[in-house]
Amino acid sequence: MLGMRGIVIKTRMLKGGDPSFSKSAGQTSKTTHFSILTSVLLLFLLACKNVGPEEFVFIRVVTPAGDPVVGAVIEGGLDWDYFSVRTNTEGWARLHARALNYGAVIFKNNFFPRMVPKLQETTYVLEPTPDSLVPIGRVSGSLVRFDESTLTTITYGGSYLVYTYSESSIHKVFSQSLPAVAIKHFTLKGDTLWLATHDDGIYVFSLYQPFAPRLLFHLEISGYLRHFEVMDSLLILSFLEGPTRIYGYHPDGTWQEIATLSEQAFAALRVLQPWYVAGIAGGTAVVYDLRDPHTPHIVWMETDPSLYSGLFDGDTLLLLMANPWRSSPPYPYRAIDLSNPEAPVEVATFTAPKEIMAVFSDTLAVASSHEILSVALLRGSLNSEFETTGVISEVGVAAFQGAFPPFFLINGIFWKLRIPRVHP
Repeated sequence: MLGMRGIVIKTRMLKGGDPSFSKSAGQTSKTTHFSILTSVLLLFLLACKNVGPEEFVFIRVVTPAGDPVVGAVIEGGLDWDYFSVRTNTEGWARLHARALNYGAVIFKNNFFPRMVPKLQETTYVLEPTPDSLVPIGRVSGSLVRFDESTLTTITYGGSYLVYTYSESSIHKVFSQSLPAVAIKHFTLKGDTLWLATHDDGIYVFSLYQPFAPRLLFHLEISGYLRHFEVMDSLLILSFLEGPTRIYGYHPDGTWQEIATLSEQAFAALRVLQPWYVAGIAGGTAVVYDLRDPHTPHIVWMETDPSLYSGLFDGDTLLLLMANPWRSSPPYPYRAIDLSNPEAPVEVATFTAPKEIMAVFSDTLAVASSHEILSVALLRGSLNSEFETTGVISEVGVAAFQGAFPPFFLINGIFWKLRIPRVHP
């Protein structure tokens, strides 16, 4: 199984060393009941590696100025030899000597990660990023709405949460369990929250009173739901593996299927002007005219085998024109203006070092890395290029949960973007 950070293959984790360098760190538990076969196999493996069970190496991580990087993670290995340790207050980490047989990645929040093809017992330098994100507190769920001093989130299990926040603190002030569970996607239209569940249809709530969410209706549409959009009294809904259908709905919860928009499932949908909708599926970007929803028709389509993914920035469609799993950065992007849905215009091309997930004010973006599991801040321009200026690398799989700069919700932590610092 390919490891979480792109270079580690592991089927079982062994406990790695920690900054305290306790004697038990990095060792497997001992037993007095080894079978002869197990003992012989263990000795054979140790002999092949030419490393004794008690041999350790010490690695230091510092900044370009020589200061210790405290809490940096050194991670790598293969299967039973997987390791993940942190540096202590002096920047030192202790690893079993077997680690020197493998490549590793060294990382810490607000530093550029470093890939090491083959680990050595030496000192490694980590460079701080120009942008620094400061953690304020923990938050559950994905971001639904930011207000001046409150934010609202929704969890996969259907918990609706309201927090109050400042530049230095955040506190949960309200929670309510909604009848919708296994929430896959959601969208906020004014004060109306639409939730698509795994296989229990669409739930619609009024958030007019944020501390008293009220169920308006439930559209009991069966199937595994994916992305969706709402257009007046129409619902454009993609199922997990297709198709994408058009439904008419009513406030009493009744609905009817009107037409099939596409046999494909869309990875992203966006309502443009009234009665137009754009979508991205596979290597195709398309705009539909839904003025007669019974007979939707395509007014623009872009098909390119190099088109990997895309996202919407208002009425601008940003297309990633390379597979980041099979190519090296920087990655090419095209910016398509959809303000005239029947005659889109390419307005810019640019590059980015990672796959962009969201763009803010056309100069700040949030991206995901395919080299090491992380969330990055990018600065630049849609007319030229973006560069990485911030990295949160100590993250889980579902890391980016929303943003309202200078505030970001990443890996269950509420962060504030600090004024860019100067490289040491």
